[in-house]
Parts: sequence; C-alpha cells; structure tokens
Amino acid sequence: MTAPWTLPNTFQVTGQHYWQNYHRNLMEGVTHIVDVWNPDPNASSLSGYNATTRGFQEAIGYALRNHLELRAVGGRWSWAPVAVTDGVLLNTRPLNYRFRLGPQFMDPASTKDHRKLLFVQCGTSISDLNRYLKSRQLALKTSGASNGQTIAGALSTGTHGAAFGVGAVPDYVVGIHLVTNPLGKTLWLERKSDPITLDGFAKLLNAERQADDDLFNAALVSFGSFGIIHGVLIEVDDLYYLQAWRQTMPRASVRAAMEGLKFDTVPLPRSPEVPFHFQIVLNPHDQGDAYVTVMYRDKQPRVDCKPKKPTGKIGMGENALEIIGAITDAAPDVVPAALAAAIKGQYGQYEGVCGTHGDIFGDTTTQGRTFSTAMGIDLANVAQAVKIAEEAVRHHDAPTLVALRYVKSSRGTLAFTCHGTCTCVLEMDGPWSARTHAAVQKAWADLSAANIPYTFHWGKVNNLDDQRVRTMYGPKLTDWLDARRELLKSDRLLRERVFANRFLRQLNLHT
Repeated sequence: MTAPWTLPNTFQVTGQHYWQNYHRNLMEGVTHIVDVWNPDPNASSLSGYNATTRGFQEAIGYALRNHLELRAVGGRWSWAPVAVTDGVLLNTRPLNYRFRLGPQFMDPASTKDHRKLLFVQCGTSISDLNRYLKSRQLALKTSGASNGQTIAGALSTGTHGAAFGVGAVPDYVVGIHLVTNPLGKTLWLERKSDPITLDGFAKLLNAERQADDDLFNAALVSFGSFGIIHGVLIEVDDLYYLQAWRQTMPRASVRAAMEGLKFDTVPLPRSPEVPFHFQIVLNPHDQGDAYVTVMYRDKQPRVDCKPKKPTGKIGMGENALEIIGAITDAAPDVVPAALAAAIKGQYGQYEGVCGTHGDIFGDTTTQGRTFSTAMGIDLANVAQAVKIAEEAVRHHDAPTLVALRYVKSSRGTLAFTCHGTCTCVLEMDGPWSARTHAAVQKAWADLSAANIPYTFHWGKVNNLDDQRVRTMYGPKLTDWLDARRELLKSDRLLRERVFANRFLRQLNLHT
C-alpha cells in the first residue's frame, strides 16, 4: 500500500488509473496520474517556477519511498512507450512559463545574442511557442510537422522537421534544467564548448551549473530517463517567412535530390536556389509521381507570395501521417487501390503560399488510429532503402505511404539523426492495421538483411531490443549510460529505478 501524498496543492492527483497516448495505440495502467500546475498559471514568475521545482522533488521523494517509477509526460504524442510507466505519471502540459534571458546572466565568452535566448518550461507546446515568438518578431528555427508536442517531449525524442540545414529540435536547445533528486540542488546543464550563462543564473533556479559537453549531449535525447526536464533554454531566430510549394513531379526528375540533396537538375520553383525545407511523399502503389514539398526562407514575404490557404484538407506543413489520418478517418477500411485517389483529394497542391513558421506548421489534429515508424539512414543508402520499403508495402498490399525528410545530423549522443552530416528520415505511415504492421516488419528485416545501417525515431513505432539498440549506437550507448549514472548520482535512485520504465528495461538501459 502506498504512503499518502505530501504534495503542494498545485499537484492534483486525478484519481485516473489508466493512460492513453494521443494516437491511441498505447494504454497503460498507472498507480497515479498527477496534473501539475504552476501557482499562478497565467503569469510567469521565478518564485512560481521554483515552487513547481520543489513539487517535482517531493514527487520524486514519494516515488522513492513507495518503490515506484516516475515519469513526466507532455503532449502524449509518441507511439513508442518511452514516457509510459505503471507508477507515477506527472502531466506537465499545464506548465508554460517563459522568461527572456537578461544580459547580466550571459557568460562573457558566449557568442549568443541574449535577445534570441528564451527559457521555457517543459510543458510549453510548439504551438504556444510559435504564437509567443511571432508576437515578439521571433521564430523557432524548426519543428516537427505537428505542433501539439511539448518542447521537452519534442527534445527528448529527437523530433525533427525537414529543414536540412538546421537540424532537429535538440539542436537549438542550449541549456537544460534537470530535477533528479528529492532534496537539495537541481542541475543546470550547458556545453563547456559553448558557454551561455554565468553561475548566477543557475543559482536563481537553486541549481548547480555543470558545463560539460558529454553530459549535455547525452541529456538532450534521453526520453525522461535522466530525471525531470523542468525547463530548457532555446536559441531562436528573428522572425522569418517561408514560401512553400507542394507539387507532383515525376520520380525520375527528383531522384538526384532524393538520393543526395542535389537540386541543380530538379524543376523546383526557385531554382537554382537551394530550398530551406525539402520532403517527398511516395505512394508505393503508384510509381509515377512523387509528392514534393519545398519551402524557401525569406526575411520578408516576397511580392509573389500567395497567402491563401491550399486546396484539400491537409495543411501546408503536414506530412504523410496527416494524409493517412484524414483518409482513415473518412474511410477506415481504405484499400491500396483507392489510396492514390484519396491522396489527390486530401493532399492538395499549392504554389507560393507564404507565412511565418507558425503559420505554415499550424495546428494539426491527426485523425484516425494511425501507425508511424521512422528510420534514420545515410544519404548513400536512400535509393536502396526506398526500394526495400516500397517492395514491402506492395508485398503485403498495405495502404501505407513512404515519406522522406532530411535533417542535419545532431550532436545528441542518442539522437537517431546521426548518419553522416545529414540524415535522411525514411517514414512509413499507414492505418493501424495488420497489413501495415506486416509491411513495416518486412521492411525492417530486409533493411537489416541488406546490411543498411539505420536507427529508429525514439518516439515512433519500432522493434528495438537490447541487441538492436547496441548494434545501432555502439560505443555511444556506453557514453550515454555513463552520463546517466553521473547525473543521477544517487545509488538509491539507480537502485530503485525511479526514472526507468518497461521500455528502458527492455533495452537494458535502466541501470
């Protein structure tokens, strides 16, 4: 029997004992689900932020006393059970404080502009960030196609977009506030090679500043297993505009771009200018055209911009998953023969549509019970990997799309975007069905049989186990585990496995 709570009244035990993710493929029995609020949810204050930190510490103490696992969850966006536990789940979605970093806290050695540094609380959604930044003539460097994720959740699973010169969400995080212990000081992490703040900033958070590249890089993509990420310092850009096109093109005409990001011979709208964003959606049952989305970045909207909304039901920034979601919501039993017509009706083409980052990557509501897996691969293997994925889809007659997005590889120790200087993310999206599962399982097996190295998106469906994760990451896994032990410090925390869960135990990453 668990001991009673001693939590502040802003930590509200819901009485609910099951948890389900946004995409409805996971259901977990839970001892406690706790909604976490700031003392004043409408006004950011340092005192309120620190009070929430103390509440997190009390929750960690409760988990320790009762031999329970504890995890913080945000937007519930992951298909994989990275944030799931049967112990205590802390719903951090209401935590949306944000603070500008004053120049008095900047390390003199820093090369950053303090006006473009923002300290945000873990539950802040990408959607909220887009609105807040736009009002201050600023913008995120990139995001995933979906904006319902929280900043900590997007960071912790390596969420990416298709801005191949920028990277993924972890690549603009420059500081992490980590809560690991029930008592005493918390941790403020930065890179030693890229100092940002003076010790005085960490003291404001009752934290100990640690400037260490290895520890910071390991904590970037750690899916909740290093403690509770309470806040992150992100680097943003001046407000910019994207001019976007979505067109169908013959596959042969985009092959050079698809396999090597070579755009000289590709009929792109602002050729020979290299686009800012590039993604391709392929229907394996239709070998004719590819659906190509390109975006160009400008300081101001161009005179030839078209601000009107595109045709169809799928937004400008959305990817193959939103196609599947809309189609399966309208026709859950859609078969491959009908997929091409459904895409044409749902996935409208458009030309020269302009908007800020938040306008283009606007609100998304993926419908239907969808399936999504994503593999990071080297550009040199794209052609063979696409062939394997499409053949697997056709072999099982699955209503599944293949999409390609390109991401500058990350410094995060376990970032799955880690192949060469730029990683191709090959996605397979379909309805949650036996045929989709069978096609994806075949693709995974055939990629391995062809000796094509690949890594899994931590937040999407995968078949990771102890052996596979060690094959994929090699010595980096040892570095990550060493960093976890150093940051958790307490033998009791490690022994009780407070920040572990079934997913970590399955991969032998819990000790």
